[in-house]
Amino acid sequence: MTERMDNYHIEALTPETHGRMKEISYNWLKKYDVLDEEDIPVLEDPFGEVIDKGGYFFVGITEGEVVSCAALEKTGDGDFEIAKLAVDERYFGRGYAVKLMEHAIKKAKEAGARRVFLYTNSKLAPALSLYKKLGFTRVDRGESKYPSADMEFELII
Repeated sequence: MTERMDNYHIEALTPETHGRMKEISYNWLKKYDVLDEEDIPVLEDPFGEVIDKGGYFFVGITEGEVVSCAALEKTGDGDFEIAKLAVDERYFGRGYAVKLMEHAIKKAKEAGARRVFLYTNSKLAPALSLYKKLGFTRVDRGESKYPSADMEFELII
């Protein structure tokens, strides 16, 4: 499924777009010093770790280039985790993260989700604003699999 917005559109991750997705994700995680060992299997094998387990991985493309990405990992009946949200810094401020999040939420609803959640770090102020803007609320379940994550947000859908 492809969703178009202006020149930017969102597609399912493919083997051809995997390399660029990894580059964007690793750059983002390293820049903000939030790369955890737990991120590596998903970035190296998103097909086996996410897609083959009932989840989704999206890339955002503009002008023929992958510029953003996000995963929607199935974690249980009715629950999906939004993870690996990243935008190439050359494309910050264009609303691509919002569009990816909205796309992921829509896909979760279509898949019968009751809840989407995500883990983040409190030093990522723009991301925190984005989550709140989209209706996510902060919760404290103490279940994060990511050592660098110190916050959890959820959206009941």
